[in-house]
Amino acid sequence: MRSFNIAFTLGEYHVEQFPFLRYLPSWFPLANFKRELPRWRADASRLRDVPWDAAMEAMSRGNATPSMASTLIGDFSDTVEEDVIIAKGACASAYAGGADTTFATFTMFVAAMVLFPKAQRLAQAELDAVIGPDRLPTVSDKSSLPYISALITEVFRWQPVVPTGVIHLAMEEDEYRGYHVPRGTVVIPNPWAYSRDPALYPDPEEFRSERYLRDGKVELGDRGPAAFVFGYGRRVCPGRYFAG
Repeated sequence: MRSFNIAFTLGEYHVEQFPFLRYLPSWFPLANFKRELPRWRADASRLRDVPWDAAMEAMSRGNATPSMASTLIGDFSDTVEEDVIIAKGACASAYAGGADTTFATFTMFVAAMVLFPKAQRLAQAELDAVIGPDRLPTVSDKSSLPYISALITEVFRWQPVVPTGVIHLAMEEDEYRGYHVPRGTVVIPNPWAYSRDPALYPDPEEFRSERYLRDGKVELGDRGPAAFVFGYGRRVCPGRYFAG
């Protein structure tokens, strides 16, 4: 994941500004990205292969727990090498896309509870009233926990995990507010700015779960941060249903 984060850091390598550098040999001073590529490739291979092999070994022993890997391999009536390669890649992509983002969201949740203790007290009071002290909440309790649902939504808005968004390319020519956008234009979204729009989120630096509550129910309207924190188009995060 560290290699992934380095590779996706905007402006980290000169080749981003000067694409011709990709044709230079790896020993060239400005081609340091080529010297790092083998290590990145090895990291990606381990991310794909090691967990998959562990899951397959557990299945062969008969003590595998339910997982994406066991589900996918169970869908194959005949194990075809191409299908296995696709399944391994899908599992690795799910982990790569969800590991750091989920961890970062939990970290921001803890920060919010420390910085805004009133929100913590209200969430705890709702848990105590609805769930009680004898069990943990489940997904089926979500509709009975509107404040906590709103709190999680506010975590997404208050500190977006990917504040600068992910670069896209315009697939077709377009025009937006008088700006001509040619096909192939690099488009960089700005979720941080969206999350700080005072027209939608008054006092945006404040953590306020109440923004999304109306008469004791969650009502997002056009203020739902899921519209911008999970990406857009074909590349929108498939984990948005899990996160929400």
